Amino acid sequence: MQRAFSAAKILVSLFYIVTMFFFSGESVSAGSLTPAPEITGRTWFNAGTRDHLSLKCFLGRVVIIFFTNLEDAGFEANVDFLNGLAARYHDKGLEIIGVAASQGTFGLSETELFLRIEKKGIRFPVVVDADSMIRMCYGQEVWPAIYFIDRKGFIRNKYEGVMSFRDFNTITKILLEEA
Repeated sequence: MQRAFSAAKILVSLFYIVTMFFFSGESVSAGSLTPAPEITGRTWFNAGTRDHLSLKCFLGRVVIIFFTNLEDAGFEANVDFLNGLAARYHDKGLEIIGVAASQGTFGLSETELFLRIEKKGIRFPVVVDADSMIRMCYGQEVWPAIYFIDRKGFIRNKYEGVMSFRDFNTITKILLEEA
């Protein structure tokens, strides 16, 4: 039983590693920029002294929105990478917002959610999308997903499903360097 579990875990890990190099994000051309829908939610974690945050709070900054159900494939790797990006680029104008999908949080109290977010090591603000309104506004159907929002509030790039990080630093740097 233990060997079967280990073999299955190895296969899943190999699948994740191999596919992350073959999938890339969807760039958005300058002529077809879409304003990022506002992010609203009743429950926020890691929001500092504020009870609620919104994209309007971060106008003039580059924002990465991380849609997760707190259980999706590669979750820990995504969180580690995003925590690293936040630490590296926050002073240059980067903000990261997590959106915890209701599918992964069904039936959990706010205290249980906070403990899960804390246990997973998420250091950026996370909003609970309890009614799936944020997900619907973004047309989000796959977890995990990452949206890059420029300083003017437009969606510039998105990644869905198993992710490749090879372009994330480049995209982040380009958006941070834009006026």
